[in-house]
Amino acid sequence: VLQKMASVKSTVVPDHVQICPLQVELRRPDESPMNATQRVVERMRTVALQTKVDLFILPELSPVGYSEDTFAKYLPNTPQNQQLYQNIDDIFAYQARRLQVFVCYGTIGWTPREDGTLKLSIRQVVL
Repeated sequence: VLQKMASVKSTVVPDHVQICPLQVELRRPDESPMNATQRVVERMRTVALQTKVDLFILPELSPVGYSEDTFAKYLPNTPQNQQLYQNIDDIFAYQARRLQVFVCYGTIGWTPREDGTLKLSIRQVVL
């Protein structure tokens, strides 16, 4: 299969990539992360309908936010919050496929430790 793929010559060679650093309103303390996610998705859809975009780059920790409110309420230290982050990842992955774009965003990651605690980190995701 790889040899066959290698023998097919593409006639389309992109000479540049259309990058959109998407400026969106950050999540307000009275707004849920899922509502903020929907706002970001709607903004991506609007931009993608207006112009050719290959890569959306979102603000750091968008849409959850980089704030004391986020760290007080939305750290992935409960199964519910871990599911929230998985849902956001799933929504962005779906939109990336739907809009045929890449989406780059930062999120809070977690890794279980042997003692049962979680190691939290900031992770960069490109879908």
